[in-house]
Amino acid sequence: ALYCSPILRARQSADLIGEAVGLAPVELKDLHEINIGSMEGATLEMLDNSHAHFRPWIECSFFGRFPSAEFHHPADLRFPDGEDVYAMAARAVPA
Repeated sequence: ALYCSPILRARQSADLIGEAVGLAPVELKDLHEINIGSMEGATLEMLDNSHAHFRPWIECSFFGRFPSAEFHHPADLRFPDGEDVYAMAARAVPA
């Protein structure tokens, strides 16, 4: 079986892979990205100004900075009205 997130870019990738290996992708809603809650739709500048503790996530996710022991996004840092990495994993891994 070939499973993918319902996010368009994931489905497009799964379609290409599926064609190559002869499988039809199956979308699973629990495979979507981490839920960033009320930060959804905010610009990087807004996030940086109002949520400075998310700076490592911003720099590593959008600017290619590599995380380190001193500079990283803690897995238990929950996004406002969203989820943390542990919650995302608890949702996605069983899927």
